[in-house]
Amino acid sequence: MMTRHSPYRTLALLALALAVPLLSAAALPRQSAVPGGVALLPVGNSTAPAPVVTFGGKRVLTIADGTQWIAVLGLPLATKPGKVTVDVQVLSGGHSQRSVQVLDKKYTE
Repeated sequence: MMTRHSPYRTLALLALALAVPLLSAAALPRQSAVPGGVALLPVGNSTAPAPVVTFGGKRVLTIADGTQWIAVLGLPLATKPGKVTVDVQVLSGGHSQRSVQVLDKKYTE
């Protein structure tokens, strides 16, 4: 039986494949989050257990990068320019929110 994956899961896997070579503390790319793009967001110290990061009610991929946890945030094409917020929950029960500024982008048709 063939299973269908959600477009968000496919996007997360693609983001992981593209982001892993970039993830070193000295070479994190500058934030340039656009609709249909991927934003990398530091979300905590990697000496602690991985935080649970959610965006739009969906869990976000987190990757350890030596000294910090990085959330790999896939932004749907329908995302409006402006600030988007992700929820970050740590194992100890703490909860916070982080935000990313989404820039406008015009794709050629």
